[in-house]
Amino acid sequence: MADGGYAVSPERPPATKESRSRSPFARPSMKRWARLLPREALDEIVRQAEAGYPEEICGMVIGRPGAPETYRVRQVANVANREPQDDPTGTPRDARTAYKMDPLGQLAVLREADREGWEPVLFYHSHPDHGAYFSRMDRERALMTDGDPIWPGATYLVVSVMGGSVSEVAAYGWDRGSRDFVPTHACG
Repeated sequence: MADGGYAVSPERPPATKESRSRSPFARPSMKRWARLLPREALDEIVRQAEAGYPEEICGMVIGRPGAPETYRVRQVANVANREPQDDPTGTPRDARTAYKMDPLGQLAVLREADREGWEPVLFYHSHPDHGAYFSRMDRERALMTDGDPIWPGATYLVVSVMGGSVSEVAAYGWDRGSRDFVPTHACG
């Protein structure tokens, strides 16, 4: 269980009509999220995820680490449909089941951060009709070839969108001890 009593599991049971209509953010643990991400930023990411359904959306939050008032949400185009890929088992993937940030869009956001003296503090993407787990492919995208994280201080946010409505949000961070990404926040 993650802090706040919410289970974080890659094997989330199917959403029910009742669970889809409940906001995952109407919970006392949302106060914990304020330390990670301002409510307005989280609301913007949720809006993007629901608007992008049934495809995955992706983006970055840039700002000065530890200074949420500087955080800016920047959606980056998902080019998975233009550049199809295979998952680790060789199954073809497109934007309904994978994301690939547009390299030029990502570069533009990184340049904006650099101009402001900021850095990426969070990377996000959605999982349409799947839970908010950090998949093997998500992990591979976040690591360099030597197994170290590309952005060691950044958080990775995964948004579960079931039937067009956000049902779960989970955040993952790099744990040096286990050399893996571990849950840091969850609700839903």
